Amino acid sequence: IHVQEAVNIKLYIVIAVVLFTLVGGIGAILLGRLVDFIEYFLYVDKTVDVPNRARCDTYIEEHANKLLAEHFACLVLKMTSLSDISREYGRATGDAVLKDFAAILKSFCEAYGFMGHNGGGVFMAFFPDCSASKLKVIVAAIDSQVQEYNKLNPGHEIRFASGEAVSDADATFEMRNLLRLAMQRLNAPR
Repeated sequence: IHVQEAVNIKLYIVIAVVLFTLVGGIGAILLGRLVDFIEYFLYVDKTVDVPNRARCDTYIEEHANKLLAEHFACLVLKMTSLSDISREYGRATGDAVLKDFAAILKSFCEAYGFMGHNGGGVFMAFFPDCSASKLKVIVAAIDSQVQEYNKLNPGHEIRFASGEAVSDADATFEMRNLLRLAMQRLNAPR
């Protein structure tokens, strides 16, 4: 190594530190967010902007091999008017109404547990600490919000069916059995 007097080593060290800090900082941010980006692309339904079927399956699998708590609730909702809206007004309109329905569900479900889109207008919600009476209140609040939406959007009305199951009320403490029971209870459209 040959050093000349005219070369300012302190200046080059400062430039190297600043460059390393900038590149390193940006790299750290990108690596830190990489998991979030991957999770978004793998586990979010882009049409309705909620967790997709793969994420629902992962959530179910996480709870499949253990007994559920006594107030573990499962709610399955199906938008029964989706095919009629899509057929009459087009797929884009059907997707827009489905996204509005998902936003309504998200506003009530996300605060209490996990909610995802299983595809075909079917949504699943799981609430780790929710009694049967509290679940009925949540469903009634969703129904009320949907009725308000329908008043504001004539011709694009949301109709849905729901099925509920709660571990202690139904004496079912296994995830797959609780989900199966909720799916069986999908009732008549509202």
